[in-house]
Amino acid sequence: MPKLAKRVFAGGQWWGIGDEPPAAVAATILNPANWASDDDDDDTTEQRPAARRPQGPRLSGRVYAGGQWYGPDDDVPAEVARTIDNPKAWEGGKMPTFDDEPAEAVTATAGGSTTSTDGGPGQSPAGQDGDGQLRLPAPARAGKGSGKDVWEAYLKANGVTVEPGASREDMIAAAEDAGLVDKE
Repeated sequence: MPKLAKRVFAGGQWWGIGDEPPAAVAATILNPANWASDDDDDDTTEQRPAARRPQGPRLSGRVYAGGQWYGPDDDVPAEVARTIDNPKAWEGGKMPTFDDEPAEAVTATAGGSTTSTDGGPGQSPAGQDGDGQLRLPAPARAGKGSGKDVWEAYLKANGVTVEPGASREDMIAAAEDAGLVDKE
């Protein structure tokens, strides 16, 4: 009776490497890769390559972005990673920062006022490139996806510090003052 080369579920149970299932069960295992060949040595342990950690930010689960699926062990290109704006999609629940982003600090405070340390006029607001194009899409202002936590994550991802006690409206005003969204 041949031995299994891989772990297989057949006949209502799991069969391990080196097991010899009964003939009735063996007949249901049709993939030849599941069976050990006669010239295999006695070492029946499965050899697997060492796990590789991705370079840069790590996803917490599978995400569809930029026209394809990415998982925790995949390298996500920076231009695609910038479009994933849900902090829960990232390991640790925090939005990643990128080396080429400016280190501008804008602070949202209770009452809707903001302070900025960007060096004055003429510089691109945080979250925008030199052409003024947004790197991350802004959250909705009303309805689904417009909550306080979404706006807080968006502002933090764009270098805007949110003070404790700031309301959602304060955060939207801070995004407007930082030039991240158009004023309504």
